[in-house]
Amino acid sequence: PADDMHDLCSALVDLMVADRPLLLAALSLPNTDPLDGFVTRQNVNRAILGVSVACSLGYSEAQVREISYGALLHDIGMLMVPRHLVMKKAPLDEQERFEILKHPIHSLDMLSRLKGIPRCTPLIAYQCHERGDGSGYPRRKKAHTLFRYSKIVMLCDVYCAMTSPRPFRQAK
Repeated sequence: PADDMHDLCSALVDLMVADRPLLLAALSLPNTDPLDGFVTRQNVNRAILGVSVACSLGYSEAQVREISYGALLHDIGMLMVPRHLVMKKAPLDEQERFEILKHPIHSLDMLSRLKGIPRCTPLIAYQCHERGDGSGYPRRKKAHTLFRYSKIVMLCDVYCAMTSPRPFRQAK
C-alpha cells in the first residue's frame, strides 16, 4: 500500500539525516530471513544508497523522498516475472532473458496505477535499467535523455548488482 511505502521512504530519509553512517552500515548486514528473496533486500539497499547519493548532491528533502520511492519500487515489475526465472542458478537462455527484460514495462504499468506515490516514481522505474551509452533496456536510451533521478537509481542499481551475490553468481 502507498501509505506503507510513504512510511518506509520517510523513515529512510529521517534515518539518513539523523545517522548516515549507521544507515549505510545496514548495507552490509547479512540477510538472515530465508524467505526474503534477494529482490526485496536489494531494493531496500538501493533505496538506502539512493537517499545517500541524493543527500550528498544537496537535494531537498522532498527530492530525496522522491528518489527513495523510485529506488525502493523500481523493480516491482519483477513480481510479474516467473519466480523460477528470477531465482534461476544458471545463465538465462534468450527467451528467459527477454522475460526478465520486460520487468521495467511491468513496473511502469503497475506504478502508474498506484495512488499516493510521487508522479516521477513510474518514470524512475521505467528508466533505471537504461545505460548512458544506450546499451540498457527497455528503450536503449542515452544519458542525455534520462531523468536525473533515474540516473541516481541506475547508479545504485549497478553498484548493488556488482557487490551482491545473485542466485547464479557470487558477489564481486
